[in-house]
Amino acid sequence: MVAPSKRLVYEYKFVVMKMFKDLSINLVVATNYELFCDVETTMGLTCVLPMLEAMYNLNKLAQNKNCFICDFVATFKLTQVDFYNLYVDLSKF
Repeated sequence: MVAPSKRLVYEYKFVVMKMFKDLSINLVVATNYELFCDVETTMGLTCVLPMLEAMYNLNKLAQNKNCFICDFVATFKLTQVDFYNLYVDLSKF
């Protein structure tokens, strides 16, 4: 999910422009266009991406056949710190 999400964020402008051109074609495009133009949806897409990247790195390490438990625990703790810094710590704002 990381790669498609990154691509969508980077190409967001072009996706919305394409949907705008295709509005008259069918109802599904119109519904998706409204969702993509919604500020909460846009912010949600960009805010979830760092979490997906952190989870991807944790899963990649966990699936490694040479992964030791101490390496996994250390990476898990770093992922927890990342989540806290990204989504919980309000001192930066």
